[in-house]
Amino acid sequence: MSASRSDADAACEAFYRLGAGLQLAEAQKRPLCDVADFCVFDSETSGLSKDACVVQLAIGFFAADGRVLGWYNKLWQLPEGVHMGSAARAVHGITHSRLKAEGVPARYELGRVHHVFQRMKARRRRIVAHNASFDCRLLAQSARKHGFKGWDLAAADTLCTMQRSCARCKLVSPKTGKPKRPSNAELHTILTGAPPRGALHDAQVDVQCTARSYVEGKRRGWW
Repeated sequence: MSASRSDADAACEAFYRLGAGLQLAEAQKRPLCDVADFCVFDSETSGLSKDACVVQLAIGFFAADGRVLGWYNKLWQLPEGVHMGSAARAVHGITHSRLKAEGVPARYELGRVHHVFQRMKARRRRIVAHNASFDCRLLAQSARKHGFKGWDLAAADTLCTMQRSCARCKLVSPKTGKPKRPSNAELHTILTGAPPRGALHDAQVDVQCTARSYVEGKRRGWW
């Protein structure tokens, strides 16, 4: 099933309205996906398997200089038959009871998020993630599990800060001695000289970390 409301309706509802960088009257008319220079997304999931689904999705919308314009950040309820893995819960701390109390039905949210990514692609604005292939896979799995048809965001549509920075970071695994891809926190520290603020493995905190790395990497000509 695709979005139950029109794209125009989804756009009018699209996340928090702008307050910075535009006059208020103009800001109230335009959704974030129509004005942001780039967006960054991150997910927390019920696990890593082919049956796992997204339980938290955050999208930050940013001006070219990295100023945050607004946020989407929600917990998504799991579809019937999918359960939170204990290992995943230990990482992000999202419990079944919290999902029941705070989570929203994911099927409609997938429609809203799909519209936003479509608009960003149509405007040729960057969609950024750290380990984009994982987040894109889990979003596609969630769309299938929740019965949302037409989901088409792929890693190729994004800029992955993990993949694009690997050669420049030159990190080596202490276990294998082989090159390793930087974690979100490692990349932030390399690019900014300081560790990220906040507790990572909350999707919104992770987005803030990735966005700072993206802006600094862009300044250095990394992408």
